[in-house]
Amino acid sequence: AGLTVALLWKLGESLGLNSSMRWLIIALYASQPMTASSLATMQTEGPTSALVVALAYLIQGSDRANSRLLLTASLLFGFLLGLKVSNLVMAGPLGLWMLWRWRQSMPWKMLPLALLCGVAVGGSSYTYAYILTGNPVLPIFNGIFRSPYYQLNNFSNPTWNTGFGWSIVWNMVFHTSRFDEGADGGAGFIPIALSGALLISLFDRRTRPLALAGIVAFLLPLSQTQYFRYATPAFGLLIPAMVSPVQFSFAGKRSAQMMVALLILLVFANFAVVSNTHWQVRTGILQKLVLQGSSSISGEYAPEKKAADFIRESYGSHARTLVASLRYCYGAPFGGRALVRCWYDPALSKSAKIADGDASGAIWRQIFSDAGINLVVLRTDDVTPGMIAAIKESAGIRVYSSGPVEVWELHPAEPGKPVVRASKGIAVQFQPGISRAGMTLLDASFELACLPSKTPIVVGWTLQRHDAPSEGKYGWIYCSSSGQTGDSFHVKSPDNLTGLFVSATPAYGVDLHLVLESASASWQGDLISDRDLAKRWRNGVVDGVKAWNKERLSRRRQASLHRPRTEKQGSLQ
Repeated sequence: AGLTVALLWKLGESLGLNSSMRWLIIALYASQPMTASSLATMQTEGPTSALVVALAYLIQGSDRANSRLLLTASLLFGFLLGLKVSNLVMAGPLGLWMLWRWRQSMPWKMLPLALLCGVAVGGSSYTYAYILTGNPVLPIFNGIFRSPYYQLNNFSNPTWNTGFGWSIVWNMVFHTSRFDEGADGGAGFIPIALSGALLISLFDRRTRPLALAGIVAFLLPLSQTQYFRYATPAFGLLIPAMVSPVQFSFAGKRSAQMMVALLILLVFANFAVVSNTHWQVRTGILQKLVLQGSSSISGEYAPEKKAADFIRESYGSHARTLVASLRYCYGAPFGGRALVRCWYDPALSKSAKIADGDASGAIWRQIFSDAGINLVVLRTDDVTPGMIAAIKESAGIRVYSSGPVEVWELHPAEPGKPVVRASKGIAVQFQPGISRAGMTLLDASFELACLPSKTPIVVGWTLQRHDAPSEGKYGWIYCSSSGQTGDSFHVKSPDNLTGLFVSATPAYGVDLHLVLESASASWQGDLISDRDLAKRWRNGVVDGVKAWNKERLSRRRQASLHRPRTEKQGSLQ
């Protein structure tokens, strides 16, 4: 917002406005309710506004182009399109304005390089998305790109498809709740109050291009989806064009003073409805956040965040969480180690809907196993009988509770099979019920009764794989004064595991009377790791390089074997 304000000052200067008019532009932009709303979110409309005003200043401030200006413009356009593909509706009118204004001085020889720089800046994220998913703008236009990671149709949000008609500006101002998550009036009064001034600016050669670009940038996104936030960056173009007639058309007239007074009143009117833009402002949550800190509001407004903090601190990288609520599917606070069951995850959403209809919980238990879920976050007022049964059958233990949010830890383990060996030690064989393809999460543990001693007990864990050498891990434990001890083993393996063998033997041949009390292990899939497309792509690149290098070395060895050898012939004198 600070950058946008600074650029608005420079844009007003390039239009020839005096300092008073430029201050009015800044005041009107700052009072626009959605400006305040953008400061409390991470939506792209904030940086988009700065880029839109920067491009307008670059074009308006230079009537002749050169290579430096063209390269700068291409980089700004690249950043603009890189933020969001829908910013094309903002870039389009600005690009046409630039071509028209610089048509007689355009450095055409520099154009290919400028386009290449713009594409490199703006297209990098889209290229990366295409490599990973097959759709550079997933989930948009998936009916065309047909990525397997979303439904095979073009994404659309019917919530904001209310219709684009001649009265849309009026309705947005006085019936804002139809076009945004805020209350009526959250759009501010600028579009209606200054519409006459905008019309006047169309008849002035100095402001006509800016006004036209602003009108198109405002109406074009609304013609596709009637969501007010998408059009708000256009205010960076419209407000300077709307204020300009006060100086250019009414300069020296008494009516100019009256218009300035009305603009100041408009600023205060906008500030009066700022709270209508978002529920956080209307409920006083921001005031409570500033005065009392985040902990005072997390429990009331974001209990899932507190649950995420608990899981991160208690389980770390071993956490595989399912956010089970359909109405509150907040996965972001869990740092990439959580699955949600809403439309963000079409495959899991479909499976969850079927699982909810199974009161026995069998389908949910299968989902837990396939996904590697060991933690479930649920809301007590939004849980199905099938989920309750699945948690119970998985030996679930409630480990956290805050208001309506609970965290349950699952223990879907199977007992191990003791193996007969020397009396001084114990050994257990674990074998999975089914062979899994892809990443496997293995969690195993055992508990022993023993004779309290300072003698260490050597523990060995041996992973058994199909068509691969076994892999071992060794350590030691001690028998406590209560006569109990134990150990646990956690591993994430990309190979098909066929078994796990564990042994516990006292060191130095001492007999500690080891008795196996319990031993269990769980073998689950790891859907989160299997879905790590970036890691899969990186591994593919590394494997490809290794294969190429191996082939290159093999060809070199073959060539050296078939190369004729020459030996120096000597003679005896």
